[in-house]
Amino acid sequence: MAKFIFGSTKGMLALNASVNQLAGSELPVLIEGAASVGKDTLAQHIHLISGRSGGFIRILCGPPDSINALDSLLARERLSDLSRSTIYLKHLHALDALGQERLLYELRRSDQGEGLFARARILSSSTVPLEDRVAGQTLLADLYFRLAAWKISIPPLRERKLDVPQIFHALMVAMCGERLIQPAEIPGELQMALGNYSWPGNMRELANFARVYAIAGHPEKLIAELNSRSPLLKETGEPEEDLSLRDQVRRASRALESRIILSALERHRWNRRRAARTLQISYRALLYKIKDFNIPAAETQA
Repeated sequence: MAKFIFGSTKGMLALNASVNQLAGSELPVLIEGAASVGKDTLAQHIHLISGRSGGFIRILCGPPDSINALDSLLARERLSDLSRSTIYLKHLHALDALGQERLLYELRRSDQGEGLFARARILSSSTVPLEDRVAGQTLLADLYFRLAAWKISIPPLRERKLDVPQIFHALMVAMCGERLIQPAEIPGELQMALGNYSWPGNMRELANFARVYAIAGHPEKLIAELNSRSPLLKETGEPEEDLSLRDQVRRASRALESRIILSALERHRWNRRRAARTLQISYRALLYKIKDFNIPAAETQA
């Protein structure tokens, strides 16, 4: 079986084994993980290796898109056979109460072998743990247990740093072909810099770096860029002996603040205005902090 993503850490090997085991089943799968860790890629990979001959149909959850997309899909069902298709419910955590009720109704119809979901396989994803939403009564428990028959959690890059150089090379190969740069040509200094950085933008941020290196080379420039990025977005690790207590406390405080902001942005799918309201700071103040902490602009939206 093919792997959906490169990585040789224990967690990723177990994840790939789990994916290969469940791919051919009909079980609904819930994929959880932070923004841009590869949830969409994994969902598509499960569909591709499942042997299903139908299409991969994506529904973006969140008002009013989810209702419109579901209505469109139901109309499509009457015109074609979707029995070998995979339906992917993206951002399930964003589904509002009306959308949850509508989706649950269609899933209950499938118990009698009726409707769209009686014939298609269902995959879904969320950037937040949905068990918390069920406990907080903002997500219907019946809906959750129907869609999470099997749950997969993809760890962020900062939790599997040993995989980063390997993924970096794999991304270059996928983008530009084997002829450009071979694994041995990635200098050890660059591999170390890649592994030391915490990658708050996860796969999207890493892919941007891989694209630049595959096209332009110049590892020293990438190393300088990674080292120049704010230390708040890196793992603080052990206290540095050459820093005063005040400097170490200031660095730890700023690192904590950056992680809180990143967490809020991820919960709100990188919508800065919603994150600012949650954090109870002004939109302008949040923009300043995003710039100050060097959070990748491509990861945020107004």
